[in-house]
Amino acid sequence: MKNLLSVFTLCLVASVSQADVKELSPTIPAGESSSLQDMYNAQEEVKRYVEQSMERLAVTRDVMRYNYIVYKITKVADSYNQELRSYNNKVAQL
Repeated sequence: MKNLLSVFTLCLVASVSQADVKELSPTIPAGESSSLQDMYNAQEEVKRYVEQSMERLAVTRDVMRYNYIVYKITKVADSYNQELRSYNNKVAQL
């Protein structure tokens, strides 16, 4: 029973941590249908997201939460970079 309670608590803490980070994640526009201003705004949002997430990392003591935040930062940055490449390809074809 004690082990079951421990597992439940761990899952609850992990889900709260993930919800915390998810709320901050910026929306990345599709590069092929975005304007320069859209991509610039997304870049600024991604920068803010990374800065806020780095602040959270500085005070996070839980290894699972720390790793999840790093994962989310990487995922958001990769997503933005992919859409930026798509946008640049679109512009290059004009």
